[in-house]
Amino acid sequence: MNAGNYLDTGRKVAADNWYLSVPLCEYLHNRRTGITGTARSNRCPKELRNIKLDKGQSACVIKGGVYATKWEDKRSVYMLSTGKGYSKK
Repeated sequence: MNAGNYLDTGRKVAADNWYLSVPLCEYLHNRRTGITGTARSNRCPKELRNIKLDKGQSACVIKGGVYATKWEDKRSVYMLSTGKGYSKK
């Protein structure tokens, strides 16, 4: 399977925290490919990690087409997404 065949076609990808990072989201966003998933805290924007939240609260930072979200439960949960879907060419 060649991943190049799936880029620029408006597809969406789900990823777990092992793979997901802001640079990957930016790359796929620029290639008209959506991605969403959980992320490790050290792969999220620093300004999001520094926000203090109470249990049940969330915060979002948007940088260049990448949505980074922090949700507080027993511990912090981080998510990254390119946000919207893409139409096919």
